[in-house]
Amino acid sequence: SKEAEVIARKGEKELVNIYNKGKLHVDSTAAGLRKEKLYYQIGKEYVRTVKSKKESTSLKKMLDELNKIDKEQRQLKIKIKKTSNEKSKK
Repeated sequence: SKEAEVIARKGEKELVNIYNKGKLHVDSTAAGLRKEKLYYQIGKEYVRTVKSKKESTSLKKMLDELNKIDKEQRQLKIKIKKTSNEKSKK
């Protein structure tokens, strides 16, 4: 019947929205884990640099990567907020 078809379409759209929101959360969590790992590596490299009193190019690269991940995570959080707001408007 047409009613069943309409309900199925709504359910399908809802399922897609839930999947997309879940994926954004997983991506944000993964970025957070990458950041934690980088903090650890930056700390190790910093100690090594201070002990050897030499400049470290890898430290600069790690800090650049950290900034990149930070930006990515902020964008994901904005997308999550937008999907939540769209859901609450319906």
